[in-house]
Amino acid sequence: MAKVVRGGPRVTKKHLARAERDRILRRWVLGTSALIAALVLGLIAYGWAEQTLINPGRAVAEVNGESISARYLKARSELAKESLLAQASQIQDLITAFGDQAAFAGSLQQQLEQIASLLQDEVSLQRSVLDSLVEETLIRQEANRRG
Repeated sequence: MAKVVRGGPRVTKKHLARAERDRILRRWVLGTSALIAALVLGLIAYGWAEQTLINPGRAVAEVNGESISARYLKARSELAKESLLAQASQIQDLITAFGDQAAFAGSLQQQLEQIASLLQDEVSLQRSVLDSLVEETLIRQEANRRG
């Protein structure tokens, strides 16, 4: 005859206390994780909103009272990036056409690598675009002053 098992494992006060501590700890860990995730998402949302909604027209530089906005800098940076991509395409076409001339192809390959490094470093590209915008503004202001 089979052994009859009555009830299940005995649940003692020690087991109940341990289960309660585990439940409290699990709730605390989940709550803390949710809070950290909410903070991270909030910071990301704030950064996006500040860049696109709150301050897109803020001045990134001011030249003798004339300001250069972040929106204008971004537009000019995109234009510079497109120009560099077009240059890279033209150089690639020249390398294909004149690939048999080693010295010429080597020079073109070097130019292509320089353009690729400029395109990879977006901060450097924006800095050079900003420098050129400041120079353009200074030249325009001086031309207006001279008449």
